Amino acid sequence: TQTDEINLNPENFLPSGDNSSWWGANENYNIFSTDSNEVPPTTGVNYDYYQQQITRLIDWAIANLPVDSNRIYLEGSSLGSIGAYFYAITYPERIAAVRIGGSVFDLSFQDDKYPGSSLNAGKVNRTNGDTQFGPVEADLLSNSGLFFYDQMNGNWMTNTYKEKDYPFIYSMNGKNDTIVGWTEKTIYYQSLNTSHIGGYYFWDGRKHGGGPDVVWSDDNYNIFKYSKNLSFPAFANCSTNEYAGNGTAADGEAFGTVNGFLEWEGNVEDTETYWSASIFMRDLKKADGSLYAAPDYCAVDITPRRRQQFKPADGDTLWWNILLGNMIIQSGMQVYDGGLITIPQIPVYKEGIQFKITTDAGNLSGDTQEDFLLSYPNPFTQTATFRWQVAKSGPCSL
Repeated sequence: TQTDEINLNPENFLPSGDNSSWWGANENYNIFSTDSNEVPPTTGVNYDYYQQQITRLIDWAIANLPVDSNRIYLEGSSLGSIGAYFYAITYPERIAAVRIGGSVFDLSFQDDKYPGSSLNAGKVNRTNGDTQFGPVEADLLSNSGLFFYDQMNGNWMTNTYKEKDYPFIYSMNGKNDTIVGWTEKTIYYQSLNTSHIGGYYFWDGRKHGGGPDVVWSDDNYNIFKYSKNLSFPAFANCSTNEYAGNGTAADGEAFGTVNGFLEWEGNVEDTETYWSASIFMRDLKKADGSLYAAPDYCAVDITPRRRQQFKPADGDTLWWNILLGNMIIQSGMQVYDGGLITIPQIPVYKEGIQFKITTDAGNLSGDTQEDFLLSYPNPFTQTATFRWQVAKSGPCSL
């Protein structure tokens, strides 16, 4: 125990003494003598018996310890972070939030731009994985009914099953991580703009275990803020996200974040007729104790996740508006056709905005948008000038 927190610290050793990779193995894999597993399996089912063990541990803790079943969290680093992440996206209904470092989001990826990455084809961790689960090209079935390397690809999982109630994810990775690589992280960061699962994702120049190029502090996230019975805003396509690069350590920004500048105050209001959140831009903490100042504003897609009561019916009209102080700075409406609700490119200011979606327009309030434009010029309004040069004599028309 630690204050009001109960920690469970499981191990994942096989009878042979080797680990189960926090997942399981193919049915043809000898868990009693792993030295005998010389040829990767090309048939058989991959069983997630270690993920099932985690599920049973959670069930045991809820039944026997004074814990809140809505506040179960996972933390892990290195191989443990891989286990935590893939458990969370496979069984998202069990977990409130996840905190991971040095993770992998796509275990099928074996083309990292650093040739020595251990998950590249022929390297040590890829070879061990092939022996335990079969090679990527075989893509054997798992006991869930999904192909194993689809299930172990966070891009595919979160975009195929967008409507699942995924936990909030905090992740820290390094551009110089030569163990699990960097390239596939840049691909995953892009996929967040279509999956709309949200979360905070940070990177800097660290190696797999840290190192001299660490920039970010670990104090930019409070895992206990999240609960399975509380909704949260998921952010995507944020205009202030730094460029992670093309997958090489030298390309892109040396450090940066996806969604990290965004935060919301208190609990989201989640009723039968409306969903509302107070969202603002926040400064971030660096490892040396200094602050990394947030921009004054951004534009971002907002998706209400884990909605508890606000569940409109297909065909309902959704009205929404954005308040800065008491002034409406943006508003709109759309017809709900099921699934996720995403309002694109909402302006968020450092002083904070109130974002509300409702099935009853009477729930909206605020001064007119015209009042706002007169007193607070819109920074997103741009003027474009087009010029043509006519390269012939005589009259012409456009």
